Amino acid sequence: MLKRAHKPPKVLHIDPKARLQYAKTMGESAPRAIGYIRVSTDEQAVEGISLDVQKDRIVHYCQQFGLNLLDIYQDEWTGKELGRPGLQAALARVVQADAMLMSVSLCRISRSVGDWSYLLATYFGRTAKFKFLAFDVAGVDAKTAAGETLIYFRAVMAQGEVSQTSERTLHAMRALKAKGVVCGGLPYGSPRDAPRPRRAGAVKRCGGF
Repeated sequence: MLKRAHKPPKVLHIDPKARLQYAKTMGESAPRAIGYIRVSTDEQAVEGISLDVQKDRIVHYCQQFGLNLLDIYQDEWTGKELGRPGLQAALARVVQADAMLMSVSLCRISRSVGDWSYLLATYFGRTAKFKFLAFDVAGVDAKTAAGETLIYFRAVMAQGEVSQTSERTLHAMRALKAKGVVCGGLPYGSPRDAPRPRRAGAVKRCGGF
């Protein structure tokens, strides 16, 4: 399986409201959990994806099932990369506290098959020490062959969705460029404040995708 080496982040994103009052009354034997929430730039306005919604779901789950929620880490970052500061901090805290990693879905943790291969081999798989819980696969045991297979299948689907989105964006940009629409940053050497041409056939601009 593909494994990736990741450098520890310099900045740790810790939710200051993560440590809950109820956690102080939990017994020493209560299972410990580390929450992780993520949203990418284009998902921030989508209902059900926001950081606050994800955080509330994790908090309510821990309250309902008596888990000691130690911290919640967050990223505003693409799910295609594993070297996110918040996720790396969450993984380090999982190891330090011998806790479970918790997220609302697999794709919040990663949308990459290669990344899930690394995570299972290093942290959560059959030969690894720690556990994770993603609400969309709550009944799946990553410590079994069947569980690992299902997680890989879900990761393939998530990575495929990312690839399809990138492909659609590429085709759309090519179509716009063919019509004379300039996409992306300003062309090299173009004055930012230069007046735009008003004559017929003038070059138009479009925002990024």
